[in-house]
Amino acid sequence: MFFKSENAKLKKRITELEAALAERDKTSAKLMARIAELEAKIIELTKNSRNSSKPPSSDGPDIQRSRSKRSKKKRGGQPGHERHERKLIPQEQVNEIIPIKPLECRGCGLALSGNDKEPIRHQVIEIPPITPHITEYQLHELYCKNCQTNTRAPLPMDVPRGSFGPRLCAMIAVLTAKYRLSKRAARECMSDFLGVIVALGSIAKIEQQVSKVLEEPYAAAILYVQDSSVVNADETSWRENKQKAWLWVTATKLVSVFVIARSRGAAVAKQMLSETYCGIVITDRWGAYHWLKTKLRQLCWSHLIRDFRSWIDRGGVGKKLGKAILKGAALLRRRSSLD
Repeated sequence: MFFKSENAKLKKRITELEAALAERDKTSAKLMARIAELEAKIIELTKNSRNSSKPPSSDGPDIQRSRSKRSKKKRGGQPGHERHERKLIPQEQVNEIIPIKPLECRGCGLALSGNDKEPIRHQVIEIPPITPHITEYQLHELYCKNCQTNTRAPLPMDVPRGSFGPRLCAMIAVLTAKYRLSKRAARECMSDFLGVIVALGSIAKIEQQVSKVLEEPYAAAILYVQDSSVVNADETSWRENKQKAWLWVTATKLVSVFVIARSRGAAVAKQMLSETYCGIVITDRWGAYHWLKTKLRQLCWSHLIRDFRSWIDRGGVGKKLGKAILKGAALLRRRSSLD
């Protein structure tokens, strides 16, 4: 009876201890989760443009930017530096040559004549006064006495059906697309420099016409990118018709292709690169590129370097490792620049 009583007490005590231990494990797990959460918040608070993908505009006043040491040299070219001068345009491409000769000797005043075999050449480049070239096509309507029918001459096939020629349309497209001028700014530019009045609606129509004409070369540019062995890919937020969109880019050494899409998903990346792409794609860590095979995807060096800097900011073993990797990365950049 005594042993049974003691065994029962021990079993009860073991059960109590096991329950207490389980409760302590729960508390410990909660505390560990809380510590991880706080560490993540600390890491997030210490992120800046140097150790993460945050833009420089988000940096606080405490972030010290690396500044180059102030040089003691005077401004401008230094003694012995290689001169950089504008190359003279060949004489056969010059519109006008004006020879300037001295009339009299600067020593004795005697009249001079003849030619210098190697005169000093001084060229001035100027834009001529620009006036728009306006062609008026008068479509005559003539009466046939034989069948009593009026016939009006049609426009020739090579004459634009609108009011503006192809060069003027191309210029407007460049102003609004490449140089990102608003339609109003483009209209003012055409008026100020060329004296041509273009309505805002006409600019929108010209943009659509140019887009239609560029469809074929644009498709050829996409195929070129998809056939390239190395492609850089990225995307950024964009505003299109006052709605949020994304500007995607795939860039090679010679050709870059841009796409404006409402989505930031993998479907757009597959459309630009093609799902059968077998070259190397350089990207950031955005999930839209996860479908690429690991061996075909290279993470952007700029992002990796920021990650290594964040290791240094955390201290400890990561600080040593981060410094060592950055040192190796700097050596790699120097070697690649020499190549």
